[in-house]
Amino acid sequence: MSLKVMFTAVGLGLSAPVLGGCVGASPPGPSALTELAGVWTAQSGNVDIAVLPCGEALCGDIVKVHANVSMADPSKKAAGQPASEGMRIFSGLKPAGPSRWKGKIFNRENGNTYDCILTSLSPAELEVRSYVVLESIGQTQIWKKASES
Repeated sequence: MSLKVMFTAVGLGLSAPVLGGCVGASPPGPSALTELAGVWTAQSGNVDIAVLPCGEALCGDIVKVHANVSMADPSKKAAGQPASEGMRIFSGLKPAGPSRWKGKIFNRENGNTYDCILTSLSPAELEVRSYVVLESIGQTQIWKKASES
């Protein structure tokens, strides 16, 4: 896919699946599944998200809603679409270096989808960084592996 076509697709607001069909892509390897597999609790404690294989990449869906609070300020009620089980939050996650994955993250509070980088800090901690255009322009949260109950 040429850069011109890719930037046109991004400018039109097309989602990751349109951009993700690169020739020669392969399913996520065992290390990606080992490091990211499982259920993660968002930093706000709002939701639990299960990371799982989705075709040639990984994705993450809400599996449990704990509260409807803002991700940016957990002392406030969330604006926008309420969290619901099955809602896709991560999409198109592909390896981007040791213990790092790049993909898309959906912000249900404003309805926007952003680029994101996930970095495995430990088996129990995941750094989630969403950004616009440049990695340096974004927000970082630390998510914890959900307790098995």
